[in-house]
Amino acid sequence: NATLQVMAVSTSFLGRTVVDDYPRTPIAGVTVTFLGVDGSGNSTGCSQQTTSDGAGNFSFTSLPPSCTGPQLVSYDGSTATSPKGKYAGVNLSYKLTADKVSTSPVLIHLPRIDNAETVQVQQDFPSNQTFTFHTIPGLVVTIYAGTTFTLGDGTQPNPFPLIAVNVPVDRLPDVMPASGKLM
Repeated sequence: NATLQVMAVSTSFLGRTVVDDYPRTPIAGVTVTFLGVDGSGNSTGCSQQTTSDGAGNFSFTSLPPSCTGPQLVSYDGSTATSPKGKYAGVNLSYKLTADKVSTSPVLIHLPRIDNAETVQVQQDFPSNQTFTFHTIPGLVVTIYAGTTFTLGDGTQPNPFPLIAVNVPVDRLPDVMPASGKLM
């Protein structure tokens, strides 16, 4: 005997987290969080959280009305459990529609950062600091005098570890503009 239960479509959001490598290896254990704000920082009241599964997939179903409209969603790569490594995170904005299933228009590519070139930035330094990265020829980063950085957990380590990774354009965590040029 088989049982079939038919349910109305609910407000849902689906996506997949992957490494920014060529085979697009799935990343398990990424914490995906609705931040309760839209891309402009306006409160939405939507606070939902889930974790990507072994295939990198995640889903939010039966979302409340506060989760419709523009929503800022965080992908925390530091929580990844597989494959081994530490991954960058990203916040992306989506527009969800009530009683519809929305999907991320792109795979969420998260670059591995525990094997990336890192420089140490002095917090609140009295003069500009300039860094070059040997692994990304031509990249020069200037940190202006008095700058202070904060990690996602709210801490401000001094020195601050600034990491640079070269992410191919086709693996950016957002849709490429129709012009083919990033602004």
